[in-house]
Amino acid sequence: MKLQFKFLVPVFLLFGAFFVLFFITDHRHSEKAMEQTILSQARSLDRLIRASRLVYHSEFLASDFSVNQQTQVFLPSHTMRKISEKLAELSPDNSIRFRSITTVPVNKLAKATRPEKRALDFFATHPQAEELFEPTVKEDQLYYQYFSPTYFHAYCNTCHPNTTVKDGDLNGVLSITLSAEHLRVQTLQRQNMALIILLASLALCGFTTIWLFRRLIHRKLNTLRAISQNTGSGNYDAAVSVGGNDELDDVILSMNQMSAAIAEREAEILKSHEFSSAILSNISDAVSVIDCESSKIVAANQAFLDMHNVTYSEAIGHLCHEVTRCQSLDNDSAKSCPGMIAASTKQPCRKERFRTTGDTISYFDVSASPINNANNTPVQVVRVARNITENKQQEAQIRKLAYYDALTGLPNRTLFHDRLSQALLQCERENSHGAIAFLDLDLFKSVNDSYGHAAGDMLLKVVAKRLMGCVRESDTVARIGGDEFLLILRDLKDRDSAVILLEQLIESIRKPITLNTEIINTSASVGLCFYPQHGTTIDDLLKCADGAMYDAKRSGRNTYTICD
Repeated sequence: MKLQFKFLVPVFLLFGAFFVLFFITDHRHSEKAMEQTILSQARSLDRLIRASRLVYHSEFLASDFSVNQQTQVFLPSHTMRKISEKLAELSPDNSIRFRSITTVPVNKLAKATRPEKRALDFFATHPQAEELFEPTVKEDQLYYQYFSPTYFHAYCNTCHPNTTVKDGDLNGVLSITLSAEHLRVQTLQRQNMALIILLASLALCGFTTIWLFRRLIHRKLNTLRAISQNTGSGNYDAAVSVGGNDELDDVILSMNQMSAAIAEREAEILKSHEFSSAILSNISDAVSVIDCESSKIVAANQAFLDMHNVTYSEAIGHLCHEVTRCQSLDNDSAKSCPGMIAASTKQPCRKERFRTTGDTISYFDVSASPINNANNTPVQVVRVARNITENKQQEAQIRKLAYYDALTGLPNRTLFHDRLSQALLQCERENSHGAIAFLDLDLFKSVNDSYGHAAGDMLLKVVAKRLMGCVRESDTVARIGGDEFLLILRDLKDRDSAVILLEQLIESIRKPITLNTEIINTSASVGLCFYPQHGTTIDDLLKCADGAMYDAKRSGRNTYTICD
């Protein structure tokens, strides 16, 4: 998407959001004003009806007429009903109507409507309420209904004697219905006109914004693009004249200056590259030169390209870490980059790095030395790498032979002693518990004599695997020689837990083992002691566990003994 669209679309959206918000606010304000107008009319009509009713009532009482069939037509309730009916006749469009509804209707035919019943219930449960005003729609026409309560007074007994009610009780409601259709049409017309004006304003603002953008920004952006294209193609002499003094003109001037600076630097780099290439081509180690400011490779010899399996174009001008894809042996790769350390400290740096390619891991010995300018500021770093994968593999093999049993892969005596020392330190530090188990296969020599040493070796591997399956990952199973195994069981506190584990070990080893076509039955004798109860040193614990193991053998083998 072009910049003008990225700029103009948010502007238009902002204008649109403003106009929509304005329109919605105006619409709500218009509806509120319409409601207030109709509410004011309803209140005025309510006061007029109540005043008329009081006047009729006062005049009737002042006449001293007795209430009978001839005079009851002059009662205020009858008179107001006739006025209501006449008003309905004079308003064929039903724009204005009113009714007086009592809790006990005088006229059985004049039943309260559902809204009027709801109003009666409302005032009965809300005695402090003075009015109820709500909209309603009838035959697609908008109306507002206004209800106000009427209460029974002592003088009402003159015309309507009723012993079941007392002064101040709810007597009924005065229901006034006013049509809002005329005001609603006027409001919609005004809102439509406002919408037309808003859309016209939005269009005018949009066209004005586009014109200003193209005049003040777009042309200068095209100039900047031309400078960038000239710089990218190596045409540094094609400077563009500046005809203004705003921020974009300053950027154009800076671009011209940058092109000139790039031309000078490119000439210097080219000269330096020719000199360095002659030296690098005769070095067997992987050598590269990295620019400190951009971290990009500016020179590399063939050994570097071969080591990282890239071409010259894939290396030069690219970031060093993207080409080498090397990682640090520690957790903080960025701080361990030899090039970055050499550039920041101005001192040579040497680190070991590794790279993963599929299932293959390669290790490199990397040294970096800074090249400083006249101000003693590093500008480049010379990186020399040597493949030490074979050395690492040999070290790993030696380390494995030093700490692990070659036959079973289990920790050997040395690693067992180290882990037991750590367990005892943890026990002392955290006041925890554990156990040591000494396991010896029963009659293992007969297996070697009967089936050969190869079968005996296979048997030891199977036993080692079964033992590992009986313990947790935090525990240690070690082979210390021959058919003897030692187990470190962390957090094993009580005798009951030990019995369960020991029985699992005995049962696991007791299962028949199939070697080639032969089925071999074997068993083991196990001795167990707890730390720190039976000792706090390695020698004491091993002596205790060894003694318990021999007690198990003397008890008939294929069993276990726990130190007392």
